[in-house]
Parts: sequence; C-alpha cells; structure tokens
Amino acid sequence: MINLEKRMINYRLMAGKRMLIDGIKNNLNRRLLLCGELVLINYLASCASENARVVRGLAGDTTVLSN
Repeated sequence: MINLEKRMINYRLMAGKRMLIDGIKNNLNRRLLLCGELVLINYLASCASENARVVRGLAGDTTVLSN
C-alpha cells in the first residue's frame, strides 16, 4: 500500500512538472510569435518607407528632367 501511495505521489509530481514545462513552452512560443510579428511589421514598415523614398526620388528626378 505504501508503494502504491509513493507511485501516486510520483505520478502527480511528474504530471505537475509536465504541466509546468508545457506552460513555459506555450508562453515562450507565444512570446516568440509576438516577437516574430513585431519583426515582420518593422520589416514591412521599413520596406514601405524605402519604397516611398524611391518613389519620392523618382518623382524628384522626373521633375528635374522636365525642367
């Protein structure tokens, strides 16, 4: 009977550890996803500003050429 109780306690401890580890992994994955989204948003924003700069440059060049 004592061995059975020890096994049950060990089982509960292992299940608790597993739940804790899964919780940490899920939290980490969520943070990595958020971080990835921020990196992507920043990249797209920099691409958009670069495109706007190129368009402004081209517009400036055509104005200079037309004068």
